[in-house]
Amino acid sequence: MKRILAVLWSDGDEATIATGAIALAKRFQGRAVGLVVRPPAGEFMPTGDFGMALSQDYIEKMQADAAQRALRHRHAFEAAVAAAGLSAHPAPGEAGAEYLEQDGAASTVIGTVGRVFDLLVIAKPQPKRSAETEILFETALFETGRPVLMLPEGVAAPKPGGVVAIAWNGSEETARTIALGLPLLAGADRVVVMEADGFGVPGPTAEDVAEYLSAHGFATQVRHLTGISAAEDAGAAFLREAATIGADLMIKGAYTQSRIRQLIFGGATRHILTNAGLPVLFAH
Repeated sequence: MKRILAVLWSDGDEATIATGAIALAKRFQGRAVGLVVRPPAGEFMPTGDFGMALSQDYIEKMQADAAQRALRHRHAFEAAVAAAGLSAHPAPGEAGAEYLEQDGAASTVIGTVGRVFDLLVIAKPQPKRSAETEILFETALFETGRPVLMLPEGVAAPKPGGVVAIAWNGSEETARTIALGLPLLAGADRVVVMEADGFGVPGPTAEDVAEYLSAHGFATQVRHLTGISAAEDAGAAFLREAATIGADLMIKGAYTQSRIRQLIFGGATRHILTNAGLPVLFAH
């Protein structure tokens, strides 16, 4: 994973995201890029019956607030770069870092810029704080075609060694996430394939996944979780088992069921998004 994109958006989690992306860049001798998106003036102007409701002073204040937020994120990223001793022009074989700021709609910028990175690092969505955090996570997930590492606030990026938990449900989404995440498995003490019996879609078994990973040289175990009656229960069971085995990272295919269905009825992905306390690698 040579190119790591740190998506810096919400106040409070920028240090977590910057530090996590930089740690991964150092791990893979790659390059961490801190991305800040400044929304254009038009995004501050509602349309329809409210189109004339905002004064010029109010619009200018929102623009100034956005500029201050971008500056805070830049300072946080540059502080993390300095602490790690990274340079924008590293010597061959060393990790590097740079800051990138773009104007535009955040969903468009993140969705397009992220397509030429090996991994996006993004904060755990906090919909109660701001619906934007969930929208931007889903943009990273659906619009880039790349894997997304979600970090809860204050949680470090996974290091070599430790335990990796795979939430297996038989799906192509999870199969794709495993394949894209193989570099993060390198050096793991063990990989545990968790399968919730009675939950998932027709596909290979957890034992099949373990055989595949063993062929790549990973020490792999299988855990079957029982008593699962609903998709949301499976998400909770995966998190409980990950905590029991001391996992440092979970790998999970995102939205095997449709996003809208999970929004209404709940689902494993949505439960993990809301409740995970460890890093989770997602792909769709």
